[in-house]
Amino acid sequence: MLSFLAFAAAFVVQDQGPIVTTVDPSQGAMPGENSALAPPHKGSDDRMFPDIEIGALRIDGDTLYVQVRNIGKSPSQGSVLVSARASDSRMRSEPVQARTARLQPGKTRWVSLRGFSVKTASNTSPVFALASATSIAASAQLLPVSAQLDRSGQARQETADGDENNNSLVVEGSAIGRGAPQ
Repeated sequence: MLSFLAFAAAFVVQDQGPIVTTVDPSQGAMPGENSALAPPHKGSDDRMFPDIEIGALRIDGDTLYVQVRNIGKSPSQGSVLVSARASDSRMRSEPVQARTARLQPGKTRWVSLRGFSVKTASNTSPVFALASATSIAASAQLLPVSAQLDRSGQARQETADGDENNNSLVVEGSAIGRGAPQ
């Protein structure tokens, strides 16, 4: 009986040989395809890229005004998505978003955001008192003109932002501007 168990254990432990797994690399854009521009790199010519930035934030009643500027040397090809979230000492509002049309180089636009609310367990979300906000965070991003997929199934964005470090702004306390923009 003992020899039978040893034989069975040897059979189970027997080497089944190496297991070979291969991972095929995903295929990118083919040479004949119209592929998107590469993102800017150090020393590149920035005349072909827009550069969207958040300039200022102002509160007027229940409306937040976000100043969006294109400081690049190229117009944005698609629209710009502006998103903001406000908070006070006790709660934080849900993000509010708005789209604005394309921006020409050197142009500034004030985008108004309304409807700040707080997520609760009830059926209706209570309105967030924007005038009592102690901190506001806003961001802007370029939206692609159309969703295009390359051969690997990855989405590609048609326009790149020249500098994404200036696409968001957080303002706290008394630095929050009051009143409608001029």
